[in-house]
Amino acid sequence: MQLKKTAILSLGCVMLVGLASPTLAYGQEKQPEPPKRDQKALDYEKAVKDLVKSEGAFTFYQRKKDLLLELPEEKLGKLFLVQGNFHHGFSEDPVQAGSPIGANAVDAYRLERHEDEVWLIRPNIKYRWDADDPLGIASSRTMPEAILADYRIEQTNPETKKVLINITPLLSGDLNQLGMLVMILGGSQYGLDRDKSGVERIIQSADITSLRMKLTYFTPRPGGAENPFAALLGDRFTNHAEDPRSLPLKVTWTLQWRPEKSSYMPRIADPRVGYFTQDYWAVDRFYKRDRTQRFVNRWNLVKKDPKAAMSEPVKPIVWTIDHSIPEKFRPAVRNGVLRWNKAFEAIGFKNAVQVVDAPKNDPDYDHADGRRNVIRFTMTESAGYAIALFNTDPFTGEILNAGINVDANFVHFVNQEYLRATVPSASALRSQLELAKVGITKAAPGMISPRDRMLHLEPKRDAIADKAIRALGWTPSFCGYGREVMNNASMTYQMTRAMQMGLSADKFIENYMADVVCHEVGHNLGLRHNFVASTNLSTAELGDTSCVQTHQVAASVMDYTPTNVVAVLNNNAASMHNNSVGAYDMFAIKYGYTDTAANTPEGEKFALSQIAKRGGEKGHGFMSDEDADGVDPYVVRFDLAKDPLNYAGKELSALKRTRKWAIANLPLAGESYTDRNTLVLASLSRQLSTAMGATVFITGVVGNRNYRGDVNEKPTLRPVEPAAARQAMQMIARESLSVKSVDIPDSVIQNLSLSYEDGSGNQFTAPLRTILVMNQMLIVSQLMNVEALNQIQENEFKMAKNPAAYTIDEHYTLLANAIFGDLPSSTSVAGTRRELQAFTLESMIQQASTSGLQAEVRRIADDGINFASAKINLRLRNRMAIDKVTASHLQSMAKMIARYESRQMIVTGP
Repeated sequence: MQLKKTAILSLGCVMLVGLASPTLAYGQEKQPEPPKRDQKALDYEKAVKDLVKSEGAFTFYQRKKDLLLELPEEKLGKLFLVQGNFHHGFSEDPVQAGSPIGANAVDAYRLERHEDEVWLIRPNIKYRWDADDPLGIASSRTMPEAILADYRIEQTNPETKKVLINITPLLSGDLNQLGMLVMILGGSQYGLDRDKSGVERIIQSADITSLRMKLTYFTPRPGGAENPFAALLGDRFTNHAEDPRSLPLKVTWTLQWRPEKSSYMPRIADPRVGYFTQDYWAVDRFYKRDRTQRFVNRWNLVKKDPKAAMSEPVKPIVWTIDHSIPEKFRPAVRNGVLRWNKAFEAIGFKNAVQVVDAPKNDPDYDHADGRRNVIRFTMTESAGYAIALFNTDPFTGEILNAGINVDANFVHFVNQEYLRATVPSASALRSQLELAKVGITKAAPGMISPRDRMLHLEPKRDAIADKAIRALGWTPSFCGYGREVMNNASMTYQMTRAMQMGLSADKFIENYMADVVCHEVGHNLGLRHNFVASTNLSTAELGDTSCVQTHQVAASVMDYTPTNVVAVLNNNAASMHNNSVGAYDMFAIKYGYTDTAANTPEGEKFALSQIAKRGGEKGHGFMSDEDADGVDPYVVRFDLAKDPLNYAGKELSALKRTRKWAIANLPLAGESYTDRNTLVLASLSRQLSTAMGATVFITGVVGNRNYRGDVNEKPTLRPVEPAAARQAMQMIARESLSVKSVDIPDSVIQNLSLSYEDGSGNQFTAPLRTILVMNQMLIVSQLMNVEALNQIQENEFKMAKNPAAYTIDEHYTLLANAIFGDLPSSTSVAGTRRELQAFTLESMIQQASTSGLQAEVRRIADDGINFASAKINLRLRNRMAIDKVTASHLQSMAKMIARYESRQMIVTGP
């Protein structure tokens, strides 16, 4: 019994406990306890809990100075594009606002997980093959991808399938060797000051992330003779920093995932039409002569209504005029951009190119990110350049976005002419002459081109700078049109003043600013330079207003086209510049942007070839940078006219009139002589450079890119016309080798000082004689260079059936007569003339005495010596009105000839 009682009590106790518990409703099941959270997920959430988060195409967390990337696992192995631009810099290109970061405007990467790290991999897109290509295995073993960085995985969230990595080094420019570039261009050993660096702002959208980094570089010991970077580059780059110890930069990065599918179809390039290209070595072209596949760079321009004859594009090319461009210049910029709509309308696109002003008071606006196409002003002390900066998909060549930098010095050219281009230093001229003298008997390695001599540039310094930059994997993005057109415009504006055209500086700036912007927009449409476009019209046609208005000054805005000096001489401001795109521009846009209705790049080749074959039509010719300023005298920067020598005659006439006007009218009372003297020296330099440029007509060949069967097919490589060679020699003799080459009065020669305000006049000695003599010697060297003589013989051989062929016999006869033909006159021989005659005679003797030269060259040189000897002896026999210095000069040359003849007798005697 007792036992039973206990059991009941126990049962009652249990019942009491049961009554205290919640009662379940009918049919309700007891809920399971929530699963236990993964500790890694909790750690992940804890790690980012208090960080600033930015979500969009890429999700970032900011942790003090670090930037953490939240990477979904499904994005591992996916390609993404990175574009970096300087938001602001400290120098000119390549460290200027808007300039690209690194060698490639856009880099493609992917992130791959390897245990506890994520590797940054750049695919090897320089070499490509299909996975099933028979040569694919061999290719994969020798053409690897690049592993450029690794990032430790800081946190992993197995619940959301995300990883967290610190990607700060990538966005600090480490991958692009930005720090090394700063050291080289800044001229000191800078390091990144992390305490003063970090993220400035992030702008997000669903498909693009724009991120601006503030990067501050510092050095405690700037400059100094021990600095290897300063010694390397000298003054090639100007450091605009207030204190060279501190170089603060801002860099804007644009990141986007590359879509796996796109409506864009690459277009195969054709050498008859000038486009920039995206190139790669294609394994599937292994058995072809040229294994490089080239896709043109162009925008993905598609009609909204493909069936309509005229339709707006789905996505127009919209240009933004940045706040940095003052209001007064914006109409000219807008004009230059919108000129391209004419070319797109011709192939059925309406409003393909548009212009907007930068938004006001918009915190999300950044001139340097990849969401807009921006035209901006930059500021340097005196660089005066313009650069087109377009960014392409590295796989297909599709242009994703673009920019234009225009240096503000463009509007400061009136009454300006760069001293470097007008008054070369004596040492620079002498170094050029030493190279040229070597070339009299043999080819001189690194021989300075005629164009470099014309501009009196110092290419060695620029070459060293470019080499140093390229060694870092950077590519200088320079288009010289801006700098050179500014020099040309400066002189031309002075011509308009001399002709009393009454053209205001503002109107002149407006015209040439629109022309320059139009040129740079053309680059950003994918077009390369076309340096044969300036030969579309003859000199006579350039003087016909209606003809110029119809056909433009040049057939393309992609040439380096000078102001039409014939229009200046005719007092016709309306025909001085291009006011629209030209025939070639229309032709090129048709090739690049016409919808062929094909489905593959190979499928549209025939349709495109039917366009390209029309390259022989008037104004459609194309020759570019690799062709310019070399052997073809019709492919030259800043030349003009189908008959360039006739046009050069007009330019020389305008230069002389301008010089006389400056001498007669400048300066006004109370003004410095600086502006007048600069103009006098500039006009003389241009006169001599024109003569130097004419030398190519004597030795040159004319190239052409057409294929067999093209419209108006022409020879692809023919000698220059003999009549043009003779005309060139006559111009050279008259304008540069004659005693009347310089028509500057003594009163001006003795007042050639430059500005004492800016310090340029303090050590300036006005080396007029040096400029004249050295340039004359350079021209003679160019005419006597063995390679030039060989080319004259080559052209003569190719024109054997032409009785009017230009020969080296005729060449040396004309040259000798230009130098020594005036010796029998009774006047004294001027000092400059004496030096030129002695130099030419020494050069002829050197050629005639060099056994390694062709026998015909030695014979021709000997004939030249005999011609000079006859003239010298004739003058010595007639001693009337001969002064002591002239007599000494003649006797010295006679002795030189006697020594040569004695040497010849010894060498050839029995």
